[in-house]
Amino acid sequence: MKKLLLSLLCIATIAGCASSPDDEAMAIAQSRANRLNDLMPMDVGKYKFIRARSQEKFVLVEILYGGGSRVTPSQFLRNSIATYCEDPTIRPVLDKGVGYGFTIRDARGRPISEQVITAETCSQ
Repeated sequence: MKKLLLSLLCIATIAGCASSPDDEAMAIAQSRANRLNDLMPMDVGKYKFIRARSQEKFVLVEILYGGGSRVTPSQFLRNSIATYCEDPTIRPVLDKGVGYGFTIRDARGRPISEQVITAETCSQ
């Protein structure tokens, strides 16, 4: 009887520690955001990546645009979709339920363009 109770207790403990796919996606998003944030600030042409953070299952990236680029903010974000969907290190993360959200802000901090990239975005 003691062995049965001990076995049931162990199974219940293990089951309670099991994470859901959402928990895994949130942990991955937090890890990715932390890694990106360690690389910032990062300049890409006239765009400056200034911050990354996680929120739920999303990695949210903020970018400053100082103007004067041949690539408009909306074009920049459209190009990012193809890059993220085709990247062999990012696509598996998207397939696990993590999404990326990008906000481009002008010099005064006002949002001028936004884009969300998920596995569904890549399938379209």
